[in-house]
Amino acid sequence: MNIPANELEQLTKYLVESSRIVAFTGAGISTGAGIPDYRGPDGVWKTRPEISITDFFGDPVLRKKYWDFKSEDYEGVKACGPTPAHVALGKLQDLGKLRAVVTQNIDGLHRRAGIAEDTLIELHGRMDQVVCVHCGFKGVADAWYDGFRSQGTLPLCPDCEGLLKPGVIQFGESLRPADLERAQEAMMDVDLVLAIG
Repeated sequence: MNIPANELEQLTKYLVESSRIVAFTGAGISTGAGIPDYRGPDGVWKTRPEISITDFFGDPVLRKKYWDFKSEDYEGVKACGPTPAHVALGKLQDLGKLRAVVTQNIDGLHRRAGIAEDTLIELHGRMDQVVCVHCGFKGVADAWYDGFRSQGTLPLCPDCEGLLKPGVIQFGESLRPADLERAQEAMMDVDLVLAIG
């Protein structure tokens, strides 16, 4: 993408002069890494049914299908790396200019680009984590996806034997209030807001 020189100069000026930056990111920041968007003209929504949180709880067949989809997605995401835009946000953080990155992306590329946990607000969760819907257990997703793919059985929580799900927000599931509060707090007294992707 070619940015006109005057616009690039203006952006550079804003970045140099700002010290309290919040970046909002969406699917477009990750499509350059090879991760398909969900709602675009050729998005994932055209090839897969939406599986709501109600479906996940109520139908073991759809629950298994959801795990199929997420384990497939996770394998694809693991093969991708952060884009130059992810890296640039990491550099802004290193310069002490970045207050927060608020993202709807679940791919973990911001974290892999070095964005710190206390700077990163993942509104839609993260696919590299599993959570128990009963006791709140959280775990690293790799072993759970691997176990699901090799055994074909739905994983259960090691603490309470409740249902585990990929750590992403599903259709019909509310965003986490703590994440929304962090995003609102981050927007207090900012001097530059970036919308990327």
